[in-house]
Amino acid sequence: MQKVAEFFKVEPQYFLEGDTIINNNVEISNNSAIGNIPTVNNTLNEDLFKSVMQNQQQISQLMEMQNKLIEKMLKEK
Repeated sequence: MQKVAEFFKVEPQYFLEGDTIINNNVEISNNSAIGNIPTVNNTLNEDLFKSVMQNQQQISQLMEMQNKLIEKMLKEK
């Protein structure tokens, strides 16, 4: 991200500003000593889970390819 920021002559934080930041942090506030511990129930179909994992791998590969292309573009400029 630093190279992209330098290319566009902006600070890296510029890309983190706005309404597009996704925050998945969950805060549990409880007055008890232990607090509520959420349980996880894995009830997904195995085929669906495999499909989601395969899609995530493909997305990761595409992002890596995109980063390489952006770096190549920045080197040529």
